[in-house]
Parts: sequence; structure tokens; C-alpha cells
Amino acid sequence: MPYRTYTVKAPLLMSGDFTLEVKLLLSVEGIYRWTNFTAEPTHKHTTTYGKFGKIEGSGLPVKVSPATNFLSLIRYGMVIKDSFASGCLHAEKWVSLKQKVPIESVASSRECFRNKVVFLLGDSTIKQFFYVGTSTFTLTRSFHASKINGQTSQIDQSKHDNITDYYKTHGMPIQLTGLSATRPYLSDTIESLTLGGSNVYVIDNVGVHLAHYDVSYYIHRLMRIKKDILDHLKIYPETRFIFRGMNVVESIQEWALFRFEIILREIFKDLDRVVVLNVWDFTTMIPLND
Repeated sequence: MPYRTYTVKAPLLMSGDFTLEVKLLLSVEGIYRWTNFTAEPTHKHTTTYGKFGKIEGSGLPVKVSPATNFLSLIRYGMVIKDSFASGCLHAEKWVSLKQKVPIESVASSRECFRNKVVFLLGDSTIKQFFYVGTSTFTLTRSFHASKINGQTSQIDQSKHDNITDYYKTHGMPIQLTGLSATRPYLSDTIESLTLGGSNVYVIDNVGVHLAHYDVSYYIHRLMRIKKDILDHLKIYPETRFIFRGMNVVESIQEWALFRFEIILREIFKDLDRVVVLNVWDFTTMIPLND
């Protein structure tokens, strides 16, 4: 069986002794089959994409000498707006290269959320943000559309700190039960927002549930979201939008999600009031399976 050669680029963010580990999640042939699979109107789940590949020489020791400049990351030939790495893991702690104000823990960010209204819109990863905020800031549940279906709209508040967190899932496709009315599209939710201003933050994401669809669906969804964000900013120019990017999943879907990440950054690169939260580098470094 013939061998293929791949080129790997990684940022060298600090000096010291390191170990370079490389995993092949999807080969070139697998990517070809994946793109053809998602472009078809009907799916053959009998399609195979190849198994995770073993990289000979992975675990290579690397010694990095002190330097003054960071190397930029250019991925798949596309220059991303935020092309420098976001940070690195040091002594089991994430060290951000972007964050101006250091936050030692989630609990220490309470001041950032005080007197804020936060809309969290998206899939289960956004719901995790919502629940962490509830437990960390001791918020009280003031509204839950359905106690049976955890993905329906929820509102948690703190009168003491004047914090209000809203959660609502994004629209189809998403693996949930219940009426479709409980799962409006992100663009419709953003369009219906009647709150805005410097104390309003909208944190959203979409992508994982679209991985098995043609990439044109994802692009169309983001372009509609961008339009509604622009319309909202005409009325409330101080509202801040934060788009949670894709994260590593260590499956054959990872290449599709990485492509989504590049597309996401490209579409929103010209909007100053939209920040793409880079969790790709973060989840690449954190030594957890999930």
C-alpha cells in the first residue's frame, strides 16, 4: 500500500522541551469521500472514510530556543483574520495570548457579568456555558418553557449582581424532540431581539449538527445570521456578538468542523462588533478525551 506524505505546521509559543504528537483523523481519500457524501441528496451510511491513521514518529521530542516573535498559523492556504495562535497550555493552565485582562477562574469573572444581559443561543455546548454561569454566579431560574425538554428556552437571573442569562437552542437540524416552534433559527432569534446596547451580549454557535450536510447549507446559515446581526447593530450599535467557534472532537467529522471554523472566521472577519471565540486551539491542547 503506497504511503502519503503530509506537512504539519505548529506554532512555537514558548521556549523549552516539548513533544510533538500528530494524529491522522481523515486521509485525503477520506476527505474526498466525505465531501461527496455530504453533497449527495440521500446518504449511504455504508460509506467508509478510513480509520484513524497511525503516524510513524509521532511523539517526536522538540527543543524550542528562546525567540521574540510568534509564528503565524496559515491553515489550508487561507489566512485567517486572527491568524496567530490564541494561547498555549502551561503547567496545566491555559495561557491566553489575546486576553488583555487576566481571569484566573470562571468565578473571578463575576465582575464582567455584573449588570449584563447575556443571550446564549446554540447547541448543547452553549447550554453548557449557560449552566456553568448559573452554578458559578448562583443564578435563580425565573423561566423554563418545559422542564421535560432541557433544550427549550430558559432564563436565569441574579438580582444582587443584576445578571440575566437567556438560553435558547438553534433551529433544525438538531437532535432534539418536541415542537419545531421551540427551536427557531438563530437568525430569527437575533431578528426578534428587542434589547441591545453596551450591557447586552449575544453568544451563539451553530455547526456540529450541520456536519453531515453540504457546506453550502452552513454558508447560507451564517450569511443570514450576519445580515440580522448587521440589522440589529443599526439600531443597537453597542451590542457585542460573540460566536463560539468549533472544537476538536477526534472523529471523522473533525475535518468538516475545521473547515466550518475557517468559513466562520472568513464570513465575520469584517465585523468589529463580532468576536469569534477560538476554542479550537484550546480544545486541541487540553488533555481530555471529550
